[in-house]
Amino acid sequence: MKTLLKKLAVGLALGWSMTGAAMATVVTSPTFSLAGGSHLTLNTNPANAFDVAVPGFDLSQARYGSFLKLSGAADLTFTFVGKEAAFNNVFSSISFHPFDVESFSNTMSVPGVSSFGFSDVSAGKLNFSFLSQGNLRTAFGNGDSRVGMVLSSDKQSALLMFNDKAKDKDYDDMVIKVSIMTPVPEPETYALMLGGLAVLGAVARRRKAQKP
Repeated sequence: MKTLLKKLAVGLALGWSMTGAAMATVVTSPTFSLAGGSHLTLNTNPANAFDVAVPGFDLSQARYGSFLKLSGAADLTFTFVGKEAAFNNVFSSISFHPFDVESFSNTMSVPGVSSFGFSDVSAGKLNFSFLSQGNLRTAFGNGDSRVGMVLSSDKQSALLMFNDKAKDKDYDDMVIKVSIMTPVPEPETYALMLGGLAVLGAVARRRKAQKP
């Protein structure tokens, strides 16, 4: 009878641990994708104050005129990477759940520091616009030819590279990084895993104590 109870306890403990691990790993993060557009050869100029160079992004894969899409609802973070233009360009994005509008400015935002985030952004095309000189009449959004894009290798981040109304075509007049926040397992998942491990530990200690 004792042997049967031990086996039952071990089986339950393993089941709880495996269920907890499965719950922790099944949570998969959505990904970004690019649809349509054309290959973009970036004309970087060493004389420029800023050239696009961000670790984790292969600029040879950049495209322009593409639509940036999200495969599933996710929390997103937008970070101001840098700018080369003297224009006061503006980047703006909209969240509808709840409704919120956030923006970056070439003159006010700090590269690598200025950021904002949206929770539970819906799947599909991202809602954002670049405004040349901050003018609403010169707004260029997702899918426009003045917006270059490149995905990170894991498709968890994307660079949005703006070519404003000036004559250069280097797509570094304003650069924004958008990233998918990695899902964090619910507290219940951790509790389930810890419960299973505790039972395993108790069974192991009892078996050790019963040995002659």
